[in-house]
Amino acid sequence: MNAKLILAFALGLILGLAGGYILTDLHYRNMEVQSPAPAAAAAGPGTPGMAAMPDAHEKLRALEKHVQENPQDLEALVHLGNLYYDIGQFARAIPFYERALALRPADPNVQADLGTCYRETGEPLQAVEHYEAAFAADANHWQSIFNALVVTLHDLKDAGRARGYLDRLKKVNPPNVDLKALEAEIAQLARP
Repeated sequence: MNAKLILAFALGLILGLAGGYILTDLHYRNMEVQSPAPAAAAAGPGTPGMAAMPDAHEKLRALEKHVQENPQDLEALVHLGNLYYDIGQFARAIPFYERALALRPADPNVQADLGTCYRETGEPLQAVEHYEAAFAADANHWQSIFNALVVTLHDLKDAGRARGYLDRLKKVNPPNVDLKALEAEIAQLARP
């Protein structure tokens, strides 16, 4: 190959990666946390861009104050958990989801989100427990079955248990899930 062609390719790759990183960083810096929380918790309208972050933090603080004053407000607890989940602060989302589940334990969406928080904080066994609680509450909650399969397969490396989740997932027939690829991954893990 021509050295100039290789150099041009390498330079293009580096510029592409750097550009992608910069655009992604700008996107997340400009992201504003929207708060459809109760009126008592809502802060004023935010401005897009970097100025939105203090507004988002103010909304979080206002919603936390609302939850502190109204500890039985299920919607506010879930909303606050969702906000922390959405910004990747999974450990901070956990107590709000747990408090919401104390009020309504059979909520499959909250159970599934709490499971993901536990996975993201390095506790895959607790994650699977919450996914199982989610599909126990709603047998068709395919997201929680899928999540249990993924955590069992990738984090716990338990092919037998993952196979059970796959069988259950096939019965639900989830949209846009490559069941054959999951089956192949399980077979690969099961090989000695």
